[in-house]
Amino acid sequence: MAKKKCKRCDSVIDSLGFCMDVTCPFSDHKQTCPTGWVGHPARKEILVKEGLRLSDKCSCRLRVKRAKDYTCFEYSAYLDRRDKVLDKKPEGCPYDIGDVVVVEETQAVGVVLGCICEDGDLRTDVDGMRCWSSPGYLRFATVEDIRTLRCSDKLKKEFRSDS
Repeated sequence: MAKKKCKRCDSVIDSLGFCMDVTCPFSDHKQTCPTGWVGHPARKEILVKEGLRLSDKCSCRLRVKRAKDYTCFEYSAYLDRRDKVLDKKPEGCPYDIGDVVVVEETQAVGVVLGCICEDGDLRTDVDGMRCWSSPGYLRFATVEDIRTLRCSDKLKKEFRSDS
C-alpha cells in the first residue's frame, strides 16, 4: 500500500494525517486544515479547490481519546474559585479535558485531566496543577513536541507516527 503524500510538499503523511517534514506547515496541521496553506503564494486558489474557506479555523489540536486513561484519581472537570463543581468550562479557558499540552517550564508534554478552575489553573498528568490564564505557562502540543520533548510512553504510543 502506497503511503499518502502531503498536498503541499509531497512528503510522507503519518498515520494521524500530519506531514513528516518538520519544515512543512502541515507537520502541525492536518491536510484538511486551511492553516497549513498560510504563506503559500496560491493559497486562495488552493483553498477554493479543496472546498475550504480562508475563515475556517484550525481544529488540529491534539487530544487523547480517553483522558481517564492518564490518571489514577477521579478529578472534577470544572471548578469555581472556591472549588465548587461547575457544569461548564470557565469562560476564557482555551483548554479542555483531553487536550495535549506542553508545560513550558519543564518542557514536558502532558494531558489535561480536569480541575479546570476559574482562578486560572488546571491539572495535567505530568506536572500537577498548572496556570492556564497567563501566557508562557502552557501551550497546545504539536506532533513534533511529542516526537522531541519528554512525554509518557503511553502518550507517544497514542500519537505514534509511521516513520
